[in-house]
Amino acid sequence: MPSNGLVLEPGHVYRTRDLSQWTSNPARLARRLVERAQLRQLAQGLFVHPRQSRFGTVPPADEEVMRAFLMAHSS
Repeated sequence: MPSNGLVLEPGHVYRTRDLSQWTSNPARLARRLVERAQLRQLAQGLFVHPRQSRFGTVPPADEEVMRAFLMAHSS
């Protein structure tokens, strides 16, 4: 994980530009986090930090996905 204070909330959906608070190249950071399985891509520009349960990966809440999707398309 990068040493620049990156803390991802499990189950939270991130837009690529949300990652700009940690880097000047958020697309590259997103790609690296996906490669390391710290993020999972939901759609172009939308990612989730997987939350684990004893049964496996828990999908993000529908409301969380819609919030991120609508924010991405409202600007």
